[in-house]
Amino acid sequence: MLFLSINTLVSFWHLVNIIVLIASKMINNKTQDVPTLKALISAANTNQRELSNRIGLSERTLNDWVAGKKIPRLDNALIIAKELKVSLKTLSLSLGLDVSGIPDDE
Repeated sequence: MLFLSINTLVSFWHLVNIIVLIASKMINNKTQDVPTLKALISAANTNQRELSNRIGLSERTLNDWVAGKKIPRLDNALIIAKELKVSLKTLSLSLGLDVSGIPDDE
């Protein structure tokens, strides 16, 4: 009886590990499609220092946004989106914000 319980527990443990692995891969696949703020800055043929100078904010502030330590206020997000020529939705995704349920512009 004890042997059966241990086998059941081991099988359950393997099943949990498989589920965690599958969920992890699904999450990684979703995040791979989302550009980071750093990638958006690079795609705009600029760097963090130049962008911070153009938008009139400290390089430290922009670095904190890129590192995910802080999130810009809406007014600053608008300025960044204009400079990088991306939508607010794309910028929000790059900052790791959940935009599900927010409609696309028509």
